[in-house]
Amino acid sequence: MQRTQKKVFTIILTLLMAIVFTACGSGKTESSSAPSTDQASAEPKASATATSEPAPTEAPKNESVTLSMIISKDWYDEPIKWVISEYEKKSGNKIDVQFTPGGQAFNDAITTKAAVNEMPDIAFMYTTASFLGQMKAEELLVDLSNEPFMKKISPSIIEGGVWLKSKDKFYEIPVGGMNGAGVIYNKEIFAANGIEIPKTYEEFLAVCEKLKQAGITPIFEGLKDGWPPLLFNFIGFTNEITKKGDIAKINDGTFDFSKSAGAKNFLNRHHELFAKGYFNKDTASTTYDMEVAAFSQGKAAMVINVDNLIPGALSKFPEAAKFIGMFPLPWDNDPIIPIDLSIGMAIAKGKNQATSLDFLNFFTSDETLNGYYGKVKAIPPYIGVTAELNPGTSDLVPFIEAGKTLPFYANLITPGVGVGFDLTGVILGAKSVDKALLEAQAQYLKSLKDNKIAGLK
Repeated sequence: MQRTQKKVFTIILTLLMAIVFTACGSGKTESSSAPSTDQASAEPKASATATSEPAPTEAPKNESVTLSMIISKDWYDEPIKWVISEYEKKSGNKIDVQFTPGGQAFNDAITTKAAVNEMPDIAFMYTTASFLGQMKAEELLVDLSNEPFMKKISPSIIEGGVWLKSKDKFYEIPVGGMNGAGVIYNKEIFAANGIEIPKTYEEFLAVCEKLKQAGITPIFEGLKDGWPPLLFNFIGFTNEITKKGDIAKINDGTFDFSKSAGAKNFLNRHHELFAKGYFNKDTASTTYDMEVAAFSQGKAAMVINVDNLIPGALSKFPEAAKFIGMFPLPWDNDPIIPIDLSIGMAIAKGKNQATSLDFLNFFTSDETLNGYYGKVKAIPPYIGVTAELNPGTSDLVPFIEAGKTLPFYANLITPGVGVGFDLTGVILGAKSVDKALLEAQAQYLKSLKDNKIAGLK
């Protein structure tokens, strides 16, 4: 969704500190009727290409049903309003939208409804197993595991194992887009300098050197805001630690960052890019907004970030659409893209669950998915979507559909376990990699002790 970047930023910031999630209190909700037909966007041009369950095309013979829906204001955007309007037109049913402020207020509102067993018919919510636990999924939500539309969800999501489900049962379908981390690059600069997309990390360094020799800033990096350098860290961590199966050791308290060759490698690589002059010279004082502007104006050949940097860039610099592309950072011979999925949709058990299920069938029909993602323009977490996506974002789809992804490690680590590195100190050379790893290990052990994580010896 248009607001998913907030979620990504939140995940990034959590890696700088250990957070123990709590859900308490209550939040107020507001109610809004769904938009009228003339408020909805035009019918999508994209057409279905794959066989799917048919969307409702006429009102049911029985009386119209009014479904209740809860959603954060941050997520209640024009694409979702379009879906609701189209469903009401074609089904004859109505949806009563109860929206709340975003962030903690939404968390409080929806978890309070679950606590008192007053779930709306349709609920937008976070996608992690821990959140589904707060929502009492087994008791209150409909198990969607065997519904035909689940086969449309991308293997990257289903096989990722951390989204939409609790205790091996699926209670949500994905909404909005996936966020993938990689290299966003200027295709025109690459072409003008005879550069092809690198396939190995050595080739990536060679590309940076060739650009530097041509007087072009290879990578624009902003350290001032704190979080942008974490995207290189995400990629390195995913390929050096997650891919090698070490998340379980981190969660059970037996991992040692100070002795991790993988962690040492991705920190050394990050510093190397700065030391060789492949970052902009003012990287320490550069903000994220400056990074986006510099890349979008052709002042650097690449940025390492998530693909939802792109819609923000295009909104301010629409001319950048002609040169934006994206590729996975070629960490090794089989690079993995770290991804995140922010938002899901579940339905409650109760008298209206059959009609609510009808809404999910409508949402996952080819016609609706293409219309919806044609407006969202983010990486669809469904296979077979033919809607036009943003430049760059579309480049990641083949890798995602091939399952060349793993979740951002923040989604895999037990809440309360502290994993963080002094990236600014390492990148600028103010702190050695070995010292940064010793500090990371000390923080990790303290978090295990403070939160009484099983496995600490």
